Amino acid sequence: MASKTINIDAELYGELKELKKNRSFTEYIRFLLENFRPSPKEFFGILKEDELSYDEIKKERKTRNVTL
Repeated sequence: MASKTINIDAELYGELKELKKNRSFTEYIRFLLENFRPSPKEFFGILKEDELSYDEIKKERKTRNVTL
């Protein structure tokens, strides 16, 4: 497999080194990318007209004691 060099500052390097534990940097970066959670903005407008509105969802969650 080919490799590439990237530059990051020393502070970020230290944080990544701590977080990766016994994984390689490649494995840890792959893990981060696979588990990346997209911004809610990416889903804005995907509900159909007949689905619950945001306010209805909030009201339903309040009755179940779940916070947004």
